[in-house]
Amino acid sequence: MCGPMSGWAAGPACIFFSLDTSHALAAALARRFYHLPYFRAEMSVASGPGEGWVRYACRRTRGGGAGETAFCGMYRPLSAPFSAAPGSLVHWLTERYSLFTVKRGGEVLRCDISHEPWRLQMAEVRLAENSMTAGQGLPFTLKGAPLVHYAREREVEIGWIRPAAGYGNTDGEE
Repeated sequence: MCGPMSGWAAGPACIFFSLDTSHALAAALARRFYHLPYFRAEMSVASGPGEGWVRYACRRTRGGGAGETAFCGMYRPLSAPFSAAPGSLVHWLTERYSLFTVKRGGEVLRCDISHEPWRLQMAEVRLAENSMTAGQGLPFTLKGAPLVHYAREREVEIGWIRPAAGYGNTDGEE
């Protein structure tokens, strides 16, 4: 979920309901030190079928929704790279430079990140399976045409996680 976090953030940020990785150490470190909801998963990425298509699959193997939570689909970029126009929906959805998480006990934490703006491409996606939100108790049914973009990987600098209380607070409460 991305959007303005009234009372906590000086600007737009993201909350991650779940993240998946095939790397056991990465999942353990992110859960322990950043309190992020990382889960172990079997993941694969392959070319094809057809020109420009990439097949991607993820099935959660440990943690919340193990064995039930999966994603399988393919995508391909369709356009030349572009930068999202400030004020546009695409900019609002993609240019996030803070994340929030919650520790056990309810303390809200914030972490700032830094990277160059995303170079996006319009994309096409074909979904075979998507039960990623079901493991979070969030029923999801795609209605209408999805808004799909592709971006190549980007170097990201991740700051230290710290209590969000009073940090960028916009309503005067701490």
